[in-house]
Amino acid sequence: MAEFQVYNPHTKVKGQVMLENIRAIGRRAQPIVAKYGADKLDPNEWYPQQTWLDILRELSHDGVLDLMALGNRLAENFRMPDGEYSVPKLLNYMDEDYQKSHRNVGPVHFTIEVLGPRAVRIIDNSPYPDDLQFGLIFGLLDRLMPLDANLKVRYDRSLPCRSNGADETAYVVTW
Repeated sequence: MAEFQVYNPHTKVKGQVMLENIRAIGRRAQPIVAKYGADKLDPNEWYPQQTWLDILRELSHDGVLDLMALGNRLAENFRMPDGEYSVPKLLNYMDEDYQKSHRNVGPVHFTIEVLGPRAVRIIDNSPYPDDLQFGLIFGLLDRLMPLDANLKVRYDRSLPCRSNGADETAYVVTW
C-alpha cells in the first residue's frame, strides 16, 4: 500500500494526535485543515485516519509542509517514559504509542532487525509518508544518543518503499 493510503478504512486517529501535528505545522495549515473539516477537533474523539492522511498529502504537495521537518518537530515533543533507552527499546515504545493513538491499525507499526552492535534496520508499515517517519525516527534517536554519537539514518534503497507503492519502508540506523 502506498504512503497516504490507509490499509484499513476503519482505522481511526485520536484527535489529540491530529491537534499536536496541526499545532506543529502552524497556521499556514489552517485553510487545508478547514477544507477537510478538521478545524474543530475534539482531542478525546477518534477521526478517520484517511482524513488525516489526505490533509498531510495536500499540505506536502502544495509545498506548505516539509514532512521531514514536521517529523523532527514531533520528535521534540514526543513523550517518553522515564528510564534507560536503547534503540530497540525506544522503537518498541514508539510502536506502543502508535497502537494507543490509533484504532483498528492491524499489524505492528515498526519492526526492528539488528544488523550489528550499532546498526539496525527499521521496517515501518504505517501509511504515513516516508519523509515524515524519517524525520520522526531521526529526531527521536537524536534525543536518545550521546552527543558524541555518529547517528546516521538512511533509507534502505535495496528494498522498495511506500513512496514507490510498496507496503513498507525500511530505514537503516547506525550510531
